[in-house]
Amino acid sequence: MTPRKAASRHKSHGDSPKPKPRSPRIIVKFKPEADLPYKDNAHRCLGGANASFWNKMTDEYGPMSLRRLFTRVAPERIRELTLKAAHISPGYVAPDFLKYFVVNCPPGAKPEALAKVFRKWKIVEKAYTSLPFSVACPVDVGDEMINDDYYNKQRYLQAAPEGVDAFYVWPKPGGGGFKGGSGEGQRLLDIEYGWRLDHEDLKAHKIARPINDPNSTDALYRDHGTRVLGVIAAGDNDRGCLGIVPEIKTIEVAYVEDRGEIADAAMEAISKLTFGDVLLIELQVAFNLPNQTVIAAPVEVQDDVFEQLELACNLGIVVIEPVGNQVNPP
Repeated sequence: MTPRKAASRHKSHGDSPKPKPRSPRIIVKFKPEADLPYKDNAHRCLGGANASFWNKMTDEYGPMSLRRLFTRVAPERIRELTLKAAHISPGYVAPDFLKYFVVNCPPGAKPEALAKVFRKWKIVEKAYTSLPFSVACPVDVGDEMINDDYYNKQRYLQAAPEGVDAFYVWPKPGGGGFKGGSGEGQRLLDIEYGWRLDHEDLKAHKIARPINDPNSTDALYRDHGTRVLGVIAAGDNDRGCLGIVPEIKTIEVAYVEDRGEIADAAMEAISKLTFGDVLLIELQVAFNLPNQTVIAAPVEVQDDVFEQLELACNLGIVVIEPVGNQVNPP
């Protein structure tokens, strides 16, 4: 592969979009001795003192229900993944992911106060409010392309210190470069709010839409996902831009619903990937430092997500968490 001339007409929107509004949610992980079936409305299976504790909470805070945190992957598959990780990585002790549930905070209730009550429950290991998350700074991608000298503008393709020196590793027709340098044989899964998978620079990859994918109605979110995949793997079609690994074998995507949890998409992704594959999470969370400064932090600062990414790493999956895009960094 060799450098070529092409350009994409695009416009920056500057600020990151605010996280989608949603009801505050409490993530609850039960202790091993809590005998709860992994299904929605699991609170109906509580008995004795635990049923009394639950009823007391609902009397004080309002109607609630215990729902599965992981809904896209069957419990049997989750158990299979943890056993596989222990086999690949001796010494790895997987948490019991089937003890994780989620509760929508009733209207008027203070999330942290409710989480504190859950933590007092004898069968609860941990309980915390789900952190607000967002994508990085978006751009308007646009479909109209112009042939132009875009090589000098794609600085990330060039040698250090400006870029990753993609041109050096790409296999060359006359020799040189490295086998696999342009992505041959590699598999990637991207987690985002949405994409424009029919964009002309992505069409050749034939990226399948996720099952039941609502694809965000916000154009900025769709364009962000499109931009990310374009930087990575825009096809060598003499139009638009050129990706770092344009010959990548497989690209898959997993969406995060506007009011959903990152956890569900992450577990779905892990269930699809295998040793040597790449999981890219293009989301970040608003996280409070001890001095009350709010920063854009990696999604792994939330316990359930950290444990999932630990599972992924022990399965030999390469996890990438871009982070830090914010308008006014501390």
